[in-house]
Amino acid sequence: IGVEIFLILSGMGLYYSYSKNTGVKDFYRRRFLRVLVPYLMVAAVFWGIKDFVVLDGSPALYISDIAFITFFTQGTRTIWFAGFILVMYVLFPFFYKVMFRDGRPCRRAVLLIGASFLLPAAVYMVSQELYNNIEIALTRAPCFLLGMAGGYYIKEGRKISLWKAAVFIAAGVLCGAAGVLIEAPGFVERYLNTVYSWALLIIATGFIHLICKWNIINRFLSMMGGYTLEIYMLHVVMRNLMKSFGFESYRFLQYMIMAAIAVALSPGLKRISSAIVERIEKAGASGSRGG
Repeated sequence: IGVEIFLILSGMGLYYSYSKNTGVKDFYRRRFLRVLVPYLMVAAVFWGIKDFVVLDGSPALYISDIAFITFFTQGTRTIWFAGFILVMYVLFPFFYKVMFRDGRPCRRAVLLIGASFLLPAAVYMVSQELYNNIEIALTRAPCFLLGMAGGYYIKEGRKISLWKAAVFIAAGVLCGAAGVLIEAPGFVERYLNTVYSWALLIIATGFIHLICKWNIINRFLSMMGGYTLEIYMLHVVMRNLMKSFGFESYRFLQYMIMAAIAVALSPGLKRISSAIVERIEKAGASGSRGG
């Protein structure tokens, strides 16, 4: 569920950023680097430990893991989300042009989201092995596109009525229950989670709207929101390493210690990666002026 919610929010955030009429080049430089740099920092350390210490692997495997080659060839999924979000960032200007080129996105959004639901079936028909390896990413694309559409309506000041919110929440609860109670293929479960995640976001939005009247909570949520990507990546790799070294992530105390370490490390990761991104951006700007 956390991945679905993150993707919906990413789609919303990118819509806001891109709709400010920034150029495609500036968009890529700012957004792409802000994911790529922290990913490379985490992946370089994680795969170094995993491939050379745990698995006694080769440099070729190390590079393949970092470059997501093994995601496609072997279904290695540990940090798949970072690669997927990078692909979504690359494709975002195309999605934006298709959905919002005439300022009336509803029909095009429905068609594009519908096509994203059919994409896994198309990949399955081409190669079942490839589908099995990357299905975890393919079935999350609708979440990102839903977030884009949601960002448009939020920026336009559209408000959802109480009865529509109730319908969305009811549908989400039903889908969430179905995902738990019914044994379904992975792609069906992920699509159910998409609807469930949207309902959770509506509930969370209403709750946050109430509690954000308290300044201390507002500041805390704003601060934590800036570290979501870093916390996610650190949490995933640390949990994987825990299992590799014989620790049980289902044990509450061990899991909480691991989660606390991930949260504690995230500001440092954010600070260092942001400094690197800023230096790259300054170098790029200087090069442009020099040219």
